[in-house]
Amino acid sequence: MSSINSLLTNDRANRVFCLALVILMCLRHAVGVAIPLSFVSLLSLAVFLTSHPRRTFLNKSLACFVAIYGLSLLLHPAPEPWLRTQRFLAFLIGMLCFSPLLTSDSLAKTRLRISAITYYVLSAMVFLSFLVWLASFIRFGEDGIWKSGIHNYGFCGIFKVGMVLSPVSAIIAITSAFLLLEGKCKIKPFLNGLILFTGIIMCVAGGSRIASVGLFLSLASLLIIKRHVLAQMLHSRLAIAMALSGTILLIASSPYALSVIRHKNMIGESHGSLFYSRERLWHDRIEEFASSPLTGIGYANEFPSERNKGSLTEIEPGSSWLALMSYGGLVGLGCFLWFSSSLARMLYRIRDDGRFPICLAILLFLVINAFTEGWLMFAGSIIFPVFWLATSAVWAATCNRKKHNIKSSYEND
Repeated sequence: MSSINSLLTNDRANRVFCLALVILMCLRHAVGVAIPLSFVSLLSLAVFLTSHPRRTFLNKSLACFVAIYGLSLLLHPAPEPWLRTQRFLAFLIGMLCFSPLLTSDSLAKTRLRISAITYYVLSAMVFLSFLVWLASFIRFGEDGIWKSGIHNYGFCGIFKVGMVLSPVSAIIAITSAFLLLEGKCKIKPFLNGLILFTGIIMCVAGGSRIASVGLFLSLASLLIIKRHVLAQMLHSRLAIAMALSGTILLIASSPYALSVIRHKNMIGESHGSLFYSRERLWHDRIEEFASSPLTGIGYANEFPSERNKGSLTEIEPGSSWLALMSYGGLVGLGCFLWFSSSLARMLYRIRDDGRFPICLAILLFLVINAFTEGWLMFAGSIIFPVFWLATSAVWAATCNRKKHNIKSSYEND
């Protein structure tokens, strides 16, 4: 028993578990290695327990949110109750590990550690994908990215599909832009600028139009908030040279990078809608919500269709926001809106905090991305931990500000 307690309170063990968890998530969720989701859940639980979460605070809105979707399994157990229960348990453990469902100083430290490791690992993966993209262009020309093995619903590089590469690259680009503007990152500005450049190119090359739009809106918000820093940087000849070089390279690369998006737009136009591939999914979610508007049809459930053949082994919500309504009805949506209103208030309170720009930019991107992607409640997506870690960062910044204000008031007295 003492050895178990020693392990749970060992910070070194927590660091090892965090690293192992991030690597496992990236291999499974991003690369597509066939690793059972239960392994990720067990490691997430180990990270949570070795965080030594004492003096924790329960987020009531998130507790209600999780409870409602858990109860929805009891209200709507069929079909495939065991498979859906497994997914819910993974969701619950993921929420404990990544989200502000429970908050404490030690959990905030662990989540910051996970965020940092995730950034470095995914940055390396995006850069490797860029090298694959560049090599394919040099060797095969414009047809290179359509080669089997590196193209799956868009250019994918070392990722499993382009629809994963695009949002991940966008998140890396936004984070790199923030670190570049902050000037506090340990890595050199040139390397950070290179990661920013490759992130933008890979986001577009991956073929996700919503990710590309979200990326540029988020970068715009970041530049507006940090415009005073940007103005100071423009006094540096090196900064101007790097900005001009990056802009020229982006312009030169854009025709090749945009080829997948142009192809998708042509297919959409031939079907009479740019979003024809999502419209069927959206229609299904709306029908499911209409069939049970108060409580929904149950967590991770879908009506039988030609796409799923009546099986829930592989499901695709098509929109996180519509999935909220479909799975939990107005009750589930109301709980999430309760949490969202608390999140908005917390963001406003930390508007003068150094972490505000990156939290706002990442959350803005993810809110936009969630309109066409259904990762919000599924721990099997690489974007799932990113969103909930971003919300946890807002809570942690708010708590730190409260503690600082209390300390200042005592000192003044």
